[in-house]
Amino acid sequence: MPAARTVAVDCHAFGRYPYVGCNNLMRQLLPDICRDSPDLVREFALCVVTLAPDTHTDVLDLCPDLAEALGKPAAIPFMLNRTTWLAHGLASLVLRWRSRLDGAPPLKLEFTNTASADPLQREFLDILSLRADPDLLEVVRDDENDGAEARSERAAADLTPEEHLVRAEELTARKQRSLDLGSVLHHLEHSTASPDVVARAFTAAAEHYLTVGFYEASLHTARTAARYATHGDLATARTLCSTTVYSLMHLGRLDDAEAFCTVRLSTTDDPRMGMICSYALGVIQARLRPPEQRDLAKAAQHMAQAIAFLDSAPQGPGETCNRIFVDKNFRALLAARAGRTDEAIRLEQEGLADLRRLCPERFRAEAPILLQNLSKAHLASKRADLAVASYTEAIALEPFSADLYMERGNAHRARGDHRAALADYRMAIQVGPPTPEMHFNAGLACAAGHDSERALDEYTLALELDPAYARARLNRAALHYRSGRPAEAAQDADAALRTEPDHPDLLCIRGLVNLSSGDLEAALADFSRALVRDPSHPAALKNRSTTLFAMEDVAQALRDADRYLTVRTDAAAFLHRGQLHQSRGSWQQALADYQQAAGYDDADHAELGRRRSACLQGLVDEATHARA
Repeated sequence: MPAARTVAVDCHAFGRYPYVGCNNLMRQLLPDICRDSPDLVREFALCVVTLAPDTHTDVLDLCPDLAEALGKPAAIPFMLNRTTWLAHGLASLVLRWRSRLDGAPPLKLEFTNTASADPLQREFLDILSLRADPDLLEVVRDDENDGAEARSERAAADLTPEEHLVRAEELTARKQRSLDLGSVLHHLEHSTASPDVVARAFTAAAEHYLTVGFYEASLHTARTAARYATHGDLATARTLCSTTVYSLMHLGRLDDAEAFCTVRLSTTDDPRMGMICSYALGVIQARLRPPEQRDLAKAAQHMAQAIAFLDSAPQGPGETCNRIFVDKNFRALLAARAGRTDEAIRLEQEGLADLRRLCPERFRAEAPILLQNLSKAHLASKRADLAVASYTEAIALEPFSADLYMERGNAHRARGDHRAALADYRMAIQVGPPTPEMHFNAGLACAAGHDSERALDEYTLALELDPAYARARLNRAALHYRSGRPAEAAQDADAALRTEPDHPDLLCIRGLVNLSSGDLEAALADFSRALVRDPSHPAALKNRSTTLFAMEDVAQALRDADRYLTVRTDAAAFLHRGQLHQSRGSWQQALADYQQAAGYDDADHAELGRRRSACLQGLVDEATHARA
């Protein structure tokens, strides 16, 4: 058990280099975590090495079988908000490690110079501070207390350009990845190094940040590199062009990306750069814009321009591969957007065949995206089995893409194979970083497999990452209710309703809790509010009818029962309406509803038999009374 101590973590990063504090934190804590909880290091290995690059060797020493997973750039683009989930993953590692140390005094993490941290580091500090249990971990943010980086910066302010160059060379010689991505760049920028040297260093850092999904960092680092790049260095110019435009696209800054590409197209005569920008403009119009803003005709024009640029470039294997990718994959996207799913499938299959035949050396790198899009087209055409097969091919080529496992899990769920879906969701979580949606989908698969307790655990993990995840809170509330824990169900429903006060499903859950506790007025109010939001909400109609019946307002209960049966028909609904008719002595209408209920496989025939007998007796009694 580690001795109680305060760990000072300097976050100074000149305001722009990502996760300096995380790197410094893990350099100090990782030896203890490896000793106490090696399984946690394995579980969160991706988060550790991505946010703390200096730990890469230590993590591989512990988990050598993860070398490929932690070292290979992904072909599949990263999920949205990746840095948020990476930060949550690192926070989970620290918090779960501390929670296992029974009886250990709180660990104090003192983060200094947070005002000079970059935005991603500050996001991590916000997450850790919010999630930390103060009995286990004290998080202190001190903007006044200088750390080593701040002192180094003040000293650096007095350096001459020649001394900056010497300092950059000294730091480079340490072969420490975090220094190459931060302090070395800072000193080079203020040194006598040639513009080409500065441009290459910043370009390499920008490529790294794009590879790991730090899009804000890749954007501003690429822009810095562009200030130093010479006009004759086409290779660097192309790299910076693609890094800038794809960073903007991943950040959702589509107008800025379009403006950047438009300027580049008007100022360059390089066909490869023209292809990069034209292709990006087409993707923005066909894939990234909201449906109401998409312009497929304009996207097709951009695609044609991208192919024309490719055809005008000096030809080689790379151009052949790019032409196949742009032509087949982009045309398939346009076909899919236009609802021509079979055409999209054909084009993706042709693209894969052309890649295999003409560019076998690039097949492994390029095919996963085509296979992913082929799988999506199969799903759109309700061919879940074919989607699973295509996803499986993609995963064989790209075995460390969380998105591919997530999407194949969804395909398994679409074909009703919840066990296989759960296995894929767990693989997505393992590949990481874990996201709320991964845990939520795992919860759905567990619930479908009748494992309510594991489903509750998954929904709880989703809510740890995103407390405002209404669907996870709704499903957890429903499971609590069905498991006989109405207080917990009400607590979840109330928490979610604070952020979504008119959510009809949440109102129905709370209404059910109120109904089961006998608070009929509160239940009626909840079901009625749900129906204001959604007048055809089945659960609200059904349960308000039940509530009204309990309140002896049979006429209104019947109106809701009638409305429910216009939305959905099932044995329980006909049985309920039959009960309402029976309570009024409307024996024939009741018998008609019981007859309808009997036609369903899940009908309660014993209950229907008793009620039919009662109705028939009612008819006999009526006839006897009439004769008398």
